[in-house]
Amino acid sequence: LSSSLSKNFTKFLVIRLCVKIISHFMNPKKVIVSDLDGTLAPSKSAISKDMAEVLCHVLSKYKFAVVSGGAYPQFYKQFLSQLTCPPKQLENLSLFPTMGGIHESQRGERLL
Repeated sequence: LSSSLSKNFTKFLVIRLCVKIISHFMNPKKVIVSDLDGTLAPSKSAISKDMAEVLCHVLSKYKFAVVSGGAYPQFYKQFLSQLTCPPKQLENLSLFPTMGGIHESQRGERLL
């Protein structure tokens, strides 16, 4: 009896672990974070029109944060000025210029 109970308990644990793993990968992510230079665009260059389109699509479904070592004016020149997303999508965008020393959201929030 104890052997049968032990096997059933082991099966239960394996099934429970599988369910947790599957649900982890099937649940949508809460936020996507990316570096700017060398990831979304070549270093110190503007993002391409194709990348801007992809990012607008991503912003329609997910919160997206971009981190860069540059100051906000460089961030604007390289990144924000190239995006043509509707304002509602931009609400899902957060910027972290100066290595995350500042948080700038497109909802008008700024945290130092």
